[in-house]
Order: sequence, then structure tokens, then C-alpha cells
Amino acid sequence: MNKENTFISLDFDGTLHQSIELQKYAKQLVKQGYYIGITTRRSNIFPHNPVFMTDFPSEEVWDLAKKLGIKTINFLHLGYKHNFFNTLFCNVIHIDDDVKEVTWINTNQNKSKYIGQQEEYVNICFHIQNIDKFKQKIEQL
Repeated sequence: MNKENTFISLDFDGTLHQSIELQKYAKQLVKQGYYIGITTRRSNIFPHNPVFMTDFPSEEVWDLAKKLGIKTINFLHLGYKHNFFNTLFCNVIHIDDDVKEVTWINTNQNKSKYIGQQEEYVNICFHIQNIDKFKQKIEQL
């Protein structure tokens, strides 16, 4: 695992949106040239979601991403992150506040492969309470 083939992913609700420490760190990673983005179960197509019985507008995701210099936002439209990450041809280091998401991402390693792929790609997820371990893993790249 190295910086060139790793996507650093940040959950929005309960994680990036609420943690000033993570926002500062994300901005630093952008400046250092890491491939970093926001991955959220929100929808930018259907922001008024009857399943949640509340509004989750995409504008606040776009606004924070712009403030931090993050150019990649993955709106999953209520889809699960582990399914999305398994389609990526890279390693993923993700941080999230949802214990179920953390568990699913760490246990569902069905990464797609392409012909001639030499390296086995992995997904790693940390709970927001383990932000220091998240940072340590990135510093090891």
C-alpha cells in the first residue's frame, strides 16, 4: 500500500462534518497531494429522503468539500460504502462514525480485479474515535 494507489475516504455525517480536527487534517492531506474524497450515503439526486424522514441536502457536503479543497465526492444514494469501495481499483482508507459501516468495510473484502493486476487491493476503515490510528495508517504510506 502506498500513496499513489490509495484513496483516502471521509464519511460526512457524524464524521467530517462534526470533527474540526478531521477537517484540518483533510485540508493538510489535500495540500500534500493525497487522493482524498468524501464518501456519503446521502444523495445529490434525491436530497429529500422519505426513508430518513428528514432532509439531507447535498449543498452542505459540496460547501465543506470546497472549503477543504476536496474535489471528489461520492454520493451513494443510500448504498453501502463497502459495496462501493469493492468496485475501486485501489486501496481505500476510510473513516466513519457508523460502527456497522466500519465492520462491513473491514470484513467484506471482495475487491474487483482486472487482468494483469499484480497487487491485492484492500479496504481499511477506522471509527472516528480512532482518528489517531487513521492518521498513523496514512503516515505509513
